[in-house]
Amino acid sequence: MLTHKPPTGRRQSIPQWAQVALNKQLHQSEGFNSYGEICQWLETQLGISAPYKTVHQLVHYRLKAASKVGRPVSTETSE
Repeated sequence: MLTHKPPTGRRQSIPQWAQVALNKQLHQSEGFNSYGEICQWLETQLGISAPYKTVHQLVHYRLKAASKVGRPVSTETSE
């Protein structure tokens, strides 16, 4: 009655160990400038090819992080 059932469904395209490494990289001070840059980092550093949409969903919704790009401010706004 208390046995664990094996997980059903499709496997994650980015494994758990890669998510931990990505989360650590996201919380460093330099971070990433875009989700495309995160895709490139996954490809070059970890050898994982993942589409932009998958990376965005993982970073934004599961890891609750964002790229480190500030939004541009107009020069006409008052301080």
